[in-house]
Amino acid sequence: MAERTKQSVRDEFAERFISLLESDKPLEWMRGWSKQFAPPYNGGSGRAYRGINRLLLGFTAIEKGWTDPRFYTFKQATDMGLKVKAGEHASRVEYWMAWDSKEKRSLTLQEMDRILRTDPDRKEDEFSIFAKTAYVFNAAQIDGLQPLPEREHILEDNQLAEEVLKVLQDNMGVPVKYEGDRAYYSPKEDSITLPPKGRFYTAEDYYGTALHEFSHATGHPTRLNRPLDAYGTDSESYSIEELRAEIASTYICAELGIEMSESVIENHLAYVQSWLSEIKQDHNVLFSAIKDADKIADYIIDKGRVDILREKLETYAKEPKDLEGLTYEIWQLSDAPCNRPVAFSDYDEASKYSLTQSRYEKKWEATAGKDEATLEDIYYRFNVSRPAGFTGHSLSVSDVIVINAGQTKRAFYCDRIGFKEMHGFIREQRQERSRRRSA
Repeated sequence: MAERTKQSVRDEFAERFISLLESDKPLEWMRGWSKQFAPPYNGGSGRAYRGINRLLLGFTAIEKGWTDPRFYTFKQATDMGLKVKAGEHASRVEYWMAWDSKEKRSLTLQEMDRILRTDPDRKEDEFSIFAKTAYVFNAAQIDGLQPLPEREHILEDNQLAEEVLKVLQDNMGVPVKYEGDRAYYSPKEDSITLPPKGRFYTAEDYYGTALHEFSHATGHPTRLNRPLDAYGTDSESYSIEELRAEIASTYICAELGIEMSESVIENHLAYVQSWLSEIKQDHNVLFSAIKDADKIADYIIDKGRVDILREKLETYAKEPKDLEGLTYEIWQLSDAPCNRPVAFSDYDEASKYSLTQSRYEKKWEATAGKDEATLEDIYYRFNVSRPAGFTGHSLSVSDVIVINAGQTKRAFYCDRIGFKEMHGFIREQRQERSRRRSA
């Protein structure tokens, strides 16, 4: 008797997806997916799972009631001195490798790409791509693993989502109109229409709907260039596009820390259920939509500057908020030639150089009044209504604001978006640390 062929990871996922869709489970799955602290990732390498693996592990987590996003191979757990609980079963994931026919060895795709880029004698036809299956255990299945600290949303009022939606309008060039009682993207006008925000039941309903429509907008020829000619008129094209947008919206909501509401989940289910028969007949329908959703989510996360805005908001949360009565100083770069690479550079670029007081000149020192209670207030004043006697230029990128609160001084770099706290800028602090080391 021929050995039974293992069911592929993708077919297994499709069948479980269909099974959940035919029951009430999808509501639970979607809610659980959005409540996870982060998308599923490998706890050993720190790498997030993508595509099929991300959704497959998400399904398993909901079925098992796991809330920890970390997964480990048996070897990773053993190497960490941990033990998989008795009777636990692993989850399968799929990953891709390359076979080097010349060297007779397996490589990661990154290693193959590096060889092809750096070795002109190597050819693409010397490599072949193949899929491998790995088995992983969730953190909940492992004894001795410390639980993750509870991770809160960046800001309870979803300021990150608000900032991202504003940036998306500018960077994608897609205007948003708030009118009527319909939510839709118009390929012809390349614009999004949403009901007024106050008509949504919850903020999560609003953000999920807005991101769904921005996902449609990525199909424009100037962006990801998906065929949208028949969108809204051909039922088959419409269903596929709705499936892409709903999965992408779910991905993005998870990235932004948005907990999806019941109504958003039900909308997602309604869209996907219309494709049950097609998915059963051809699982590639689902896989193709997931692949497209990955591209859509990555595009929106990039165009929305999610990482930059998240860092900005996290930094802002750490900034001093009530400066009234405290002394503040404004420092600006001197005209020395050595400062030209630093001038007007964002912090990541400028920090490649030594950012100390020796590069700067103190242009102002004063006690903060009630209109200078935050760093943003100070920045605004020295751009709009500079005080008499101020000899510097309008505050700009690469300038530094120093806050003096008694024995503590904190320096903040004016970045392109917000401020970055600097360590090592203040000479007195460096000298004090040096004295302590020599004592």
